Amino acid sequence: MKNRLLSCLVLGISVLPGIGRADSPLTSTPFSDAYLDVPIIREAKQAGVMNERFADYLSSPMVPIDRKAALVNALSWRFEGKHNAVIYSDYLTARYPRMARKLPTPDEMLCLGYLAELDDYFNPRKALPLLEFAREGNTRSFTIAIICALCQAQVALESDWAEVWRATRRVELNRRLVQDLRPEAKRIIFDYMNTYREYARTRVQNRPATKSKEGTMMPTSNGPFCQSCGMPMEKPEHFGTETDKSPNKEYCTYCYQNGAFTVPSMTYEQMLAFDVNYFTTELKMPEAKAREFVLQFLPNLKRWKK
Repeated sequence: MKNRLLSCLVLGISVLPGIGRADSPLTSTPFSDAYLDVPIIREAKQAGVMNERFADYLSSPMVPIDRKAALVNALSWRFEGKHNAVIYSDYLTARYPRMARKLPTPDEMLCLGYLAELDDYFNPRKALPLLEFAREGNTRSFTIAIICALCQAQVALESDWAEVWRATRRVELNRRLVQDLRPEAKRIIFDYMNTYREYARTRVQNRPATKSKEGTMMPTSNGPFCQSCGMPMEKPEHFGTETDKSPNKEYCTYCYQNGAFTVPSMTYEQMLAFDVNYFTTELKMPEAKAREFVLQFLPNLKRWKK
């Protein structure tokens, strides 16, 4: 099974692109610039091509995940495509031979998937399974989460520019993640990703209102609302998860993961302040109006209903 997996990785990442965007979440977030004090990352930026030394670095258990991701980012992209993922996949195939009962680590899967995304950023969907494998193997790493989000944003670029911003915004707001990426690297990412914020703001502001079962006014949605914060859950990734990874139909991924609230000590007053802050800072709604709006629905949500 392992060798079949590695063979699929090689085949899956070997197709080069046709046409696409050069201004995009994957190609416009050079966060490796925040790591150019690290000699090998600076060398990777100059080379742009995978070699055995870089591969050893990506597979070393002694190297932190943020530096591995930065090295991949430094290898960068090219309009006509690259083959860095194929080179690294060949390296992994040799590292985990046929008879070995061991799979690549989550770090290695992240690096392979991220390389594949940068090599062929016109076709971002095909490497997502590798990134999901990495995220499932390490659910606490901010670095892994943000790389996955950038790739999800690249996919969303095809159809939903509001989701392009939301993909990384969800990671930014996730308090459970270990902040293992340099602040300057985060700034580089979010400075670019926030250019898509206006699309999310316009979508919410233009959404008509509807009455909930309790008679209060809430934005319409194609899915249910989180019964903790009120966020519309319109896509599978918006839903929280149970301990067996199955979706929870009542709470969003920000509020509920692995069968428990992400912030169990959260009070009603804190959630009220959080929601009001979202509407004032992100949607530029006057504070009084934002508070009035949130008070229409928050007390009626399951988590806060008395």
